[in-house]
Amino acid sequence: MDAEDLAEAEDMLSKAKKPNKVIVKIECRDLLDIELISKSDPYAVLYLRGEKEKNWRRIGRTETQKDNLDPQFDTEFKLNYYFEKS
Repeated sequence: MDAEDLAEAEDMLSKAKKPNKVIVKIECRDLLDIELISKSDPYAVLYLRGEKEKNWRRIGRTETQKDNLDPQFDTEFKLNYYFEKS
């Protein structure tokens, strides 16, 4: 491997280790109405598991949307994400 190949490999590694910032927003449509008196009060819980992890990690929870079967949650989850290179 010559110096040019080594520099290119180091550049690729430094870029590969930098995560991209991703914002995840959640919305739902046509949820089941499971309450008797009013509509459901949904919320969402986000869990993630890494490639090498066995257990799921709770990232967070959205706010509760009262009487709403088509919620658009305001909560944003900001995550680091490593995209695969093709």
